[in-house]
Amino acid sequence: MLRQIYTGGIYNLYPLEGSSQWYWGMDCTGGDLYEAEELFTDGHQVDRTQLIFIHHPDGRVMEPIPSKKGQYFSRPLFYENKIILLVADFPEKQLLILSYDPETEAISTLATLPRSITEDCYNLQLKLFPLMLVRQGQENNLEILWPVQKTYAMDLQESFRFRHGD
Repeated sequence: MLRQIYTGGIYNLYPLEGSSQWYWGMDCTGGDLYEAEELFTDGHQVDRTQLIFIHHPDGRVMEPIPSKKGQYFSRPLFYENKIILLVADFPEKQLLILSYDPETEAISTLATLPRSITEDCYNLQLKLFPLMLVRQGQENNLEILWPVQKTYAMDLQESFRFRHGD
């Protein structure tokens, strides 16, 4: 059966990591907070991002958090039956990690971090297993910023996949 889905002009949809039933789409930065911070700092006319989710197979479209000026979203994840969002609120100088329960439509805050927790937003993203906020810096260090703070030196040929235990 062919179903028409209205996305409000968001055309690129991606599978939501951690789920086989959800897709996500964003209107401009594709979840790159480094680019978003540059747009905000430069006073660009793109002053926020819009993030939507589409449930398969019913085609339900949801925008659990309408963005406001100066807020940009990173790539979301699906973890423990919830959609996990990283929101950079540049005017408030905060990074928010939010949990959205699609069943109850409840939003809860997992963490509110100061933007100053990291030098910049280069490669800043949520990762799974376990859920964490990481950044692989330009010096090729891996920084785990939340729920613990640790830094690991990495070789140029190394990359980070997941964390096992502590």
